[in-house]
Amino acid sequence: MDQIGKFALRITKGEEDWEAAIIDVRTKKTVADLEVYGSYAKEARLVWSQDSQRAAYFSPDRRGGLTTVYFRNG
Repeated sequence: MDQIGKFALRITKGEEDWEAAIIDVRTKKTVADLEVYGSYAKEARLVWSQDSQRAAYFSPDRRGGLTTVYFRNG
């Protein structure tokens, strides 16, 4: 689990496949479920903006990958 501040990226091996989520570090509750492909799970990245109001999640795959931006609400 990569941890910096209040939120962290958690990648775990589920019953059928890999699972990824942004979690609240203190409570360990899921804030957002994310897509992750099993053989590329170690290359997934979560980057926060300097003001902590946005996060970009990179989910790699065999064609390169996909970046999704999340905006903090509340």
